[in-house]
Amino acid sequence: MHFGSSLLRPSTHYFFCLLSSSSTTIIFGADVTHPPVRGGGNSYIPPSIVAVVATLNGQNNSYRAEVRLQEGRTEIIQDMKGVCISLLRKYRVSNANKPPSQIIFYVR
Repeated sequence: MHFGSSLLRPSTHYFFCLLSSSSTTIIFGADVTHPPVRGGGNSYIPPSIVAVVATLNGQNNSYRAEVRLQEGRTEIIQDMKGVCISLLRKYRVSNANKPPSQIIFYVR
């Protein structure tokens, strides 16, 4: 899935309507970074670092983050399910045990 394509790029009006509605929305953001390879002939590949953040309230000004290490040079987030479940549970705790009615997810 490529988020830069015109098929998946929401219009500004649509995005504004999502955030302006009375329903609860959680916004996720995720990225993976890769430290440089170390060593000469026997190169050591350090683990990649995964970070996922999510909003916890309707004003979108309170956030929680989950950070994980995974196999080096791996772009796909290996524990995405576990990370999202953890952040969704934190969202529910912050919102009287109510789940979000909408999810917006950004991946860099």
